[in-house]
Amino acid sequence: FIFVGKMRTLSPLLFVLIALVCVQQASGLFFYLKEGQKKCFIEDLPRDTVVVASVAGYDLRADAVVPGAANEYTRRKNADTEPLSIIAEITLGKKVVSEHTLGDEGRFAFTSQDSGEHSICFKTSSTRWFGAGAIKLEIDLDVGDASTNDYEEIKALEQLTDLEVQVRRLNDRIVDIRKEQAYFKFREENLRDESEMANANVMWFSFIQTGILLASAAWQIYHLKSFFKAKKMV
Repeated sequence: FIFVGKMRTLSPLLFVLIALVCVQQASGLFFYLKEGQKKCFIEDLPRDTVVVASVAGYDLRADAVVPGAANEYTRRKNADTEPLSIIAEITLGKKVVSEHTLGDEGRFAFTSQDSGEHSICFKTSSTRWFGAGAIKLEIDLDVGDASTNDYEEIKALEQLTDLEVQVRRLNDRIVDIRKEQAYFKFREENLRDESEMANANVMWFSFIQTGILLASAAWQIYHLKSFFKAKKMV
């Protein structure tokens, strides 16, 4: 009975630990891109965060489709078509963090040097479409050490057991979570400071406005009193 009670007590904790191990911070998306067009999305990253992106571009032009292909989105495989080239650019504000030139598919990684909203932009260097064609761009994004580490390779190099690998994965995930919590705490503190500063500015503006109104009223009273005395009305 005591053992069952302990298991009931520990089961929520075990569930949380298993969830932390299994859940990876990854995201996948796709969008359509035309020649000369640049599309971006924003990823809010803490400092020193590793991001790995896998990119695949599929040509939607009719002359680029391979006859008999099962997939309606096919890469340029015809000999008379220009190879597809995708350019990825990562910026923080106006600063370019990194830039990568890929083929019709590829993989790149970067590490955030500062905390903030990073713009991850994609465009194509092709000049054969003249605005008439488009590609379907598929992106898989892995954020954090726990999502980007190759634990099978770590297991082979360090000769770890399966349990030790899971513990390593859990530790890396906890480090990522703590890093995110510290970053969001920092942002919350900045937002609170900005709110307090705005409230203080509003308060001082109200005091100054009230002082100006009182000074104006006093000046008007003094002026009217002097006017009435000059006219010998009082």
